[in-house]
Amino acid sequence: MNVEKQLTVPTPGTEPKKNPYYLHISFVYRLLKWGTLLLFAFYLVLMLVLCRDSITYENLMYLIRDLNISTGAEGVFADVVYEEQQNMRFSSYQNSLAVAGSSGLRLYDSKGSAIFTDGLAYTSPVLESGDKYLLLYDAGGREYTLFTSLSRVEQRTTENIIQHASISDSGAYCIVTRSDEAKYEITLYNSSFIRTARVYRDSYVISSAIHPDGSEAAVLSTSYTGSTISSEVMFCQAPFWEPESISLQDSLPLGAFYMANGNLAVICDNGVYYLTGAEKQKSFIPFSGETLSYFSVSDNKTALVCQRNILGSSSRILVLDAQGNVLLEEFREEKVIGLTASSGSECAYVLFEDHVEVLSVANGAIVPYSGRLLTVREVGGIPVLCFAERAETLQYSKNKNNGGLHESDS
Repeated sequence: MNVEKQLTVPTPGTEPKKNPYYLHISFVYRLLKWGTLLLFAFYLVLMLVLCRDSITYENLMYLIRDLNISTGAEGVFADVVYEEQQNMRFSSYQNSLAVAGSSGLRLYDSKGSAIFTDGLAYTSPVLESGDKYLLLYDAGGREYTLFTSLSRVEQRTTENIIQHASISDSGAYCIVTRSDEAKYEITLYNSSFIRTARVYRDSYVISSAIHPDGSEAAVLSTSYTGSTISSEVMFCQAPFWEPESISLQDSLPLGAFYMANGNLAVICDNGVYYLTGAEKQKSFIPFSGETLSYFSVSDNKTALVCQRNILGSSSRILVLDAQGNVLLEEFREEKVIGLTASSGSECAYVLFEDHVEVLSVANGAIVPYSGRLLTVREVGGIPVLCFAERAETLQYSKNKNNGGLHESDS
């Protein structure tokens, strides 16, 4: 059935009336906005002329440290084409896609345009993103750098090799290095790049995490005594940063991640711990003898893939919410090659050799692809397929009657 839309022409004299008072207020605010911008520009020029002998590169970096540019609204992201690099890493940062590799760092906005380019190249680059800054460090090297969407704002060299780093939404961050005084040194910085604490550990440090507001840091460590594994989570809380530890019995920790609600998800070889509240109450979700092959944590979900046989051709997929409750549990009789937890309405994006499956509580959509797919990242609230030479939106239908939907095999 054809449906025609009829164009309605307003009758003369029925157009909406304009209120002259609000038109005047709007005009005044526009004048104030542009006047403030002009005054700020004049002030900058005046300071550059009068104080040019005292202005240094560090001064300028401090001035623009917290400036960012808008990268578009959520829900929109255009395709991106870039050069393939070695050791490519991807992250979502302020509604833009960050791509790092052996040739440098690129930031792409929602229109697919490169809004920032930096030729800084590390041998083993690792990206960590917060709401305020993007942290790039060289795993196994001695250098790390902090970025906004406008510029490189801080670059530092450590005395010893960097093992791990993490950053919070507030801009506070943590650097884990080897140490001459002990096996490992954990250094905490606030959002002004000022060191606030330094902690040493003699046990093997696996990972670190920073609370979203920067008020707390968690460090995973483990040690071996004969055939016994002894693991723990060390917490340091502002302002005194006195360490307190919680033991993890018979577990080998693999990673720690703070959720948006402040809970800490600790991924171990035999299950997932959720540490909640000021008392760090523990809840544990076991893997029941299965082998963990992939895991991914967003700000409100934890997604895991466990192998059910030695070939990895049969998998159990588990998605948990920020409290550790099971949102979804399914089984697949094909090899999984990657996984990304969703921050939005979906549960997770599961990567197979020739297709991506979107898992949700209601249904799952299967989307085929071609090329060397490396990972999936959510940018501006939508999933983006990150290939070796391009990035494109993962397009799928949420309509249950669509032929591309896949029902649970369980």
